Amino acid sequence: MATRNIQRAMCQQEPKTIFTDQDKAMGNAIEKVFPNTRHRLCLWHIEKNFVSHFGSLKTNEDFKNMFKNCLMGCQNESGFEELWAKMMELYGHEKKEWFEQVYDQRHKWCTALNRDMFSAGILSSQRSEVTNKAISFNAKATTNLFEFYHIFEQTVKRWRSNETSDNFRNRTERPKAVKSKSKLLKHAADVYTLALYNDFETEYEWAMASFLRAFATENSQLKLFEVSPEEDFTNSHTVAYDEATTELVCSCQCFTETGMLCFHIIRVMHMFSIFQIPQQYILKRWTRLAKSAVWENVQDKDQSQNARCGHHGDMQ
Repeated sequence: MATRNIQRAMCQQEPKTIFTDQDKAMGNAIEKVFPNTRHRLCLWHIEKNFVSHFGSLKTNEDFKNMFKNCLMGCQNESGFEELWAKMMELYGHEKKEWFEQVYDQRHKWCTALNRDMFSAGILSSQRSEVTNKAISFNAKATTNLFEFYHIFEQTVKRWRSNETSDNFRNRTERPKAVKSKSKLLKHAADVYTLALYNDFETEYEWAMASFLRAFATENSQLKLFEVSPEEDFTNSHTVAYDEATTELVCSCQCFTETGMLCFHIIRVMHMFSIFQIPQQYILKRWTRLAKSAVWENVQDKDQSQNARCGHHGDMQ
């Protein structure tokens, strides 16, 4: 029922990614109703629920850190497989059957295996838990439906007021980058919401502090670079830049996963004096006027519908 309601709310469009807890019925329903949607397990629930299976390993900090890195600390699939194998060698004998069950579901919880699908950088469904908490209250035997409705109505009003305030700030305020000498930061300030600009600025700072080296290629238009935050190029990623199309692709897949450029790409952009974010890398959902465009579209549809109704009325 829940999946069908989501389908109706999204005008029959399938979401790219859905986060849930480990409820098997929900997983089966998603697979049936949304066959093309990536179903992922909420890491907050996993960390909370898996502790009960750790047994004597609960007090082993080395194991818990290794397990958490398997969840969200690996950069790619090979790194995850290597770390998981090492963890099994050290600790897998104690809960072998349980670890095997967890490993079979790795594509639903390991972040390193899900960078190829957009998820806006979300790792859990905890936001829904916060939402549930926001509208809850201590019900008593005398609490009636009218009281609940009143509390819910006030909560919705507060949410809408906060959203209106945020939209106004994004339309009228500019971050400190307007005074910066960086043309790229100025462009980001003109394009992104205040919150997203802060994320971009952080990536920009990492880019300016990172190290870069070029690879030789047979194609004169295709440039390959290795970018790393460390001088010895540990934890590095490869960036491919096509000068003809201004296409930039990074092995970390940050843009595919979050819709934001990573510092690896920004470092290469800086090298080639690219002072504006290429249009194909600006997702409308992260821009300052995205919500305004939505309302304008709704208003246009309403006006068009009213015009048609008025026309029919004149004919009558």
